Amino acid sequence: MINILVVEDEAFIGMNIRRRLEHIGYHVIMVVPSGDEAFQISTEKAPDLVVMDIQLEGGLDGLETAQTLWNRFQIPIVIVTGNIDSNTRLRSDQTWCYGFVSKPFFSNELEVAVSRALDRIFTDRYCKKNNYLLNQNYYHPVSDWMKNHPEQFESISDKVEFLNDIVRFHGINLFYSLAKEDSNGLFKIDSKEYFSRIIYYTWDKFKKNVEYQINIQIDIYSLDLEEKVAIPLGIIIFEAVSNAIKYAFTPDHVNSTISVKLTIKPNKEHFCLQIKDNGLGFNNIATSQLTEEIMENPNSLGLYLIKSMAQIIQADSMLNGDAGTCLEILVPYKPQER
Repeated sequence: MINILVVEDEAFIGMNIRRRLEHIGYHVIMVVPSGDEAFQISTEKAPDLVVMDIQLEGGLDGLETAQTLWNRFQIPIVIVTGNIDSNTRLRSDQTWCYGFVSKPFFSNELEVAVSRALDRIFTDRYCKKNNYLLNQNYYHPVSDWMKNHPEQFESISDKVEFLNDIVRFHGINLFYSLAKEDSNGLFKIDSKEYFSRIIYYTWDKFKKNVEYQINIQIDIYSLDLEEKVAIPLGIIIFEAVSNAIKYAFTPDHVNSTISVKLTIKPNKEHFCLQIKDNGLGFNNIATSQLTEEIMENPNSLGLYLIKSMAQIIQADSMLNGDAGTCLEILVPYKPQER
């Protein structure tokens, strides 16, 4: 689990930051109001990331504190401030500054800034040495599926390049950077943190292609998932969310929203992953299972990947296109004792 220290002298704002970060699966070590306390907690707890306001109690401001933490511990910082001027930007243009977000927060700006910072940490410390997904001890479900269903990928000229797309299959590297090995030698990951990271990574990669704001809502139940379930679901989330960002809305659409939920069914034998938007929907699809006719459409590689990943984990997949688009993946689940 990612450990984050929040440094904010306004208690209400600090608690709001804490609540928002914990909601998407991060562990907030503490909220402290001063640079001196930030240094003390960093010495004791070694946070992975610090979210820091510029105006703090005590003799050090946030930028001076950030520089000290970086020099001593190499801890990356996301700066939060309500006063952005040229001098502030100049001082924050340092190695330690992994993100910058202004107050008040609009929509998902804080979550995106933290996700982007963590992805940069991931890239700097992990991905540069592991940016080739094939020929490693990684589970790549699409590679396995392609070997057994080559006809579905005939339109892809360079299949090796496709399988090593570190944006599309970002979740594979991310899984192995976050997962923990249990006593049985199985790699497992917390669903809330893992899926939230993929969602905000996807939004950050594709938001530059849209001219309007999209609200991202996340409500993910925390489960320990093995690699052969978590990674296919991560691919499904990337495909569904990226498609929604690119195609679901028009510039004049009001309150554009993409929501991702993971809930346990009452029988506790299944969990449901739901990815929903309130956009245009599919006028030519009522309520139906994802049919082979849809998946064989050469313009629907993303939908085909969704269907194939669901089949790999023996899940049922349903698509509703009446009011926006709603994708549901019903996954068999056997709870494990923690």
